[in-house]
Amino acid sequence: MSKSIVVGSRVRLTGKFLRSTGQIAGGEGLSRWIVLDIRGSFAVVDEKTSTGKSGYEDLSDEEFYGQKLDYRRINLANLETC
Repeated sequence: MSKSIVVGSRVRLTGKFLRSTGQIAGGEGLSRWIVLDIRGSFAVVDEKTSTGKSGYEDLSDEEFYGQKLDYRRINLANLETC
C-alpha cells in the first residue's frame, strides 16, 4: 500500500493507469516526479511543460485554480509514492 501523497512526495504513475492507457512499454513508466503542490484532485509536479501549458489550454489561468499552467498536473488517482 502506498503512503499518502503530500507536497514533497516522490511519485510515479500507477501500473493500473499505465496499463489502461497502453503505456506499459513506453518511457512514462520510468518517470519520477516531486509533488510541488496539490490543487483539488491534481498534483502539480516538478516537470515544466514545454509550451507553458499543461493540456488545459481551453481554460483561463483563473478557471484552473488561479494558477499559471507552467508545471505538469497529474490526477492523484493515477499516482503512487515511490
